Amino acid sequence: MQTLVQALTNLPHKAFVYGALITMISGTSPSLAVEITTHMVDSLFQALVIERNVHASKNLMRVLGSLVDFGCLSAPWFSQTVIQLLDECLTGAGGKVGKPELELIIETIMAGMMIATARLQREVALDYGSILESLKKIFAEREQRLYFKA
Repeated sequence: MQTLVQALTNLPHKAFVYGALITMISGTSPSLAVEITTHMVDSLFQALVIERNVHASKNLMRVLGSLVDFGCLSAPWFSQTVIQLLDECLTGAGGKVGKPELELIIETIMAGMMIATARLQREVALDYGSILESLKKIFAEREQRLYFKA
């Protein structure tokens, strides 16, 4: 399991291959696919929150996005995960998420969103709209901070 997650975090160009592999596994062994996905989410938390590893975070989110795109992960689960990350950006730590953390969270979210967008629009349109509004708010706040620092 650890070797698979290491490969997922280090090979961004293979995100769709790993997503397809996990989707095929889910057809024959759903419990193993759940175990792999759970390990991926735990690793995403580790990379994003503890290690602040932008590459690993983005790569894992790309694979999760591909799992949504392939129909292996539910769009509602993915959208709620993204909404929780966005809420952390906007209100976490009393709204005092620092610039490096904010940039990391935005990059991570965008990596998965680019892949899962079509399914999110079809299956959870309201959540998708909320995600876009939250991103718009974050980008506006970020732009304002950058503007006033100059």
